[in-house]
Amino acid sequence: MATTDRLYDPPRVGGDILFHCTRCKMDLAHVIISMLATAPAKIQCKTCKSERKYKRAAAKKALAAAGGPRKPRMNTSALWEEKLASTSKKNMQDYSPKGAFKSGDVLTHKEFGVGIVEEERGPAKILVLFQQGERILVHGMK
Repeated sequence: MATTDRLYDPPRVGGDILFHCTRCKMDLAHVIISMLATAPAKIQCKTCKSERKYKRAAAKKALAAAGGPRKPRMNTSALWEEKLASTSKKNMQDYSPKGAFKSGDVLTHKEFGVGIVEEERGPAKILVLFQQGERILVHGMK
């Protein structure tokens, strides 16, 4: 019996089940929306509300191909704090779509707060890590 099977009651519509959310990229609690015989057929992530088919065989196959259980991931907030502590905040800039940013820059955004530029994605986009997650922002607009 898998560890996740012992965490929750037997599957039922409206019940919870642990599953890897492809949108959140984490193993999270999902609500069972529909069942096919005794197995869940469709589930919804409790965090991002995205719906997907429940594919237990595919999940087991991916786990076996990866060589065992997944390594625990650092949550976004902890990763952000670690990266922010290791960067220089002296040259912190206010975000503006007209500003030019490069990897490693620290910026402040009116809505998302302090962010660290992770990478440039093309000539006008940057991937920025904020405490609540990553965002793609435009930059260098004239």
